[in-house]
Amino acid sequence: ARRAAEGAGTAAVGGDLREVFQQRTCLPQHRRKLFPFDGQRLWVFEVNDWESQQLTTVIAAILLREHVGYAVDVNLVASGTGAAKRVAKQWVGAVDGATVGSLTREERHFGYANLEVWPDNQRDKYVEFVTRQGLVKDFGYTGYNGRSGWFVSTAFARDPTFLTSPEFYRAYVSTPNSTNVVLQLMQQQDSVNCSESAVCSGSSATHCMKNLPNGSEQISWCPTKEDGELPTVLTIEPTMDQGFNEEIARSNDFRFALRYLGTDAFSPTAFQALASGSRQLVYGWRPSMFLSRLNTRNVHIARVMLPSEDCGQHLLDGTGNWSCDFPHQTLQKFISVDVEKDPVAKAFFERFSIPEQALGHNKYSVNLEGGGIVELLQNLSAHAPENAMRSATADEIFATACDWILANENAGAQWMSWIEPRWVPFFADSLHWAYPYPALAILLLVALAYIVFLEYPWLKTTLTRSSIKRIMAKNSTGECRTSLELTLRDSCAPIPTRVSRVTSVRTSGGAFVPS
Repeated sequence: ARRAAEGAGTAAVGGDLREVFQQRTCLPQHRRKLFPFDGQRLWVFEVNDWESQQLTTVIAAILLREHVGYAVDVNLVASGTGAAKRVAKQWVGAVDGATVGSLTREERHFGYANLEVWPDNQRDKYVEFVTRQGLVKDFGYTGYNGRSGWFVSTAFARDPTFLTSPEFYRAYVSTPNSTNVVLQLMQQQDSVNCSESAVCSGSSATHCMKNLPNGSEQISWCPTKEDGELPTVLTIEPTMDQGFNEEIARSNDFRFALRYLGTDAFSPTAFQALASGSRQLVYGWRPSMFLSRLNTRNVHIARVMLPSEDCGQHLLDGTGNWSCDFPHQTLQKFISVDVEKDPVAKAFFERFSIPEQALGHNKYSVNLEGGGIVELLQNLSAHAPENAMRSATADEIFATACDWILANENAGAQWMSWIEPRWVPFFADSLHWAYPYPALAILLLVALAYIVFLEYPWLKTTLTRSSIKRIMAKNSTGECRTSLELTLRDSCAPIPTRVSRVTSVRTSGGAFVPS
């Protein structure tokens, strides 16, 4: 799993999230949607198994469903690896998620989006699907950055007995002819025997773990098999920042082993190591529930300062010569090409953004008004019991996302401004349930009003008196042919009738009678 991470039960929690999203609502029921599509347009959001992505996704899904008016579903995919390929709709099977499988069997059309993509693991796919084929649209910055690193407890970092603080990378330099006290103490804390057959070595652990003799989720990696006993860096699993940990562990005159604990064991083990002040390096990343939980539990940690210049080259297989700190990553929004034919969704995704943190941020604040992803994660971690090291539940994810939405309608992110309200008369609203009957009724009323109040009086006033006389004279021998002529006859003075010529016919008796 890509950034799985915050403890046991991640897959189950993600699975529950779809059910919770379908069953619960956030905004008041009486609130009118901007575009009542009534299920005609469907967008599916990818949900991965780390909390920052889940929170961001659920916020967007709630707003698109309950505020804008789309049909929305979520698709659980444990790993963020391959996100670009899925957004391009290059489906390969069950690994694409149950929701996608169901919709494709039904042959239903839908748009697809992932709103927190870590770009370092997508570089090759980005070129293929975004740049070359154009099947994925990069909608830019999610609103906050991501960055991984190595961390130590503050008690260890600032121990005055060390000549060089373990907060600085030079404290870990290993040279053949000298003894490094820091490394000795770390090795006493936890070490790996690199000569063991179960230990991976050489390239990144991702590339060699399939050849290991055991199928355990917990694996170890060493630069070479000849390194003997090495102190460890605790991390989660190899696909996270693939290749970076391995390259850094053998650069800068370091000799570290990497212990991949797996998703279930990492959070409690790493938390205990940092909370107890032990002499242990721990891999972590921001934004994450793991580091937010340390903060809310008042566990003080320090980031190890690694070099920032002359960094070398990073390769995904871990064989590069990268020697600097983990790079900053601008987290991105990947949207399927369907968005080009949907101007409403396009405007929403362009404007959707979750800030990094609130202005005047307090590191212990859980206030969501004006808050960003930092406050969201701290608020979420505050829900868990004091000593719990579990993942957030689906209900907690939904509730925290909903609280942020309600707190930032007109403050902070001001999501109300992301989509302008529609100002369309009901009779002309093609999305209204009764359309087009109101429009037809309005047209009929307008036509009748035109006839009664415009056409009839206009015809009456445009006839001159001589025209009236000619019309009446023409119809003097019979009934008028139109109601207009009848009205004209009744409203005008009597017109003398023309005298007809009388023709006489002689009878057999010699008298004349009129014919």
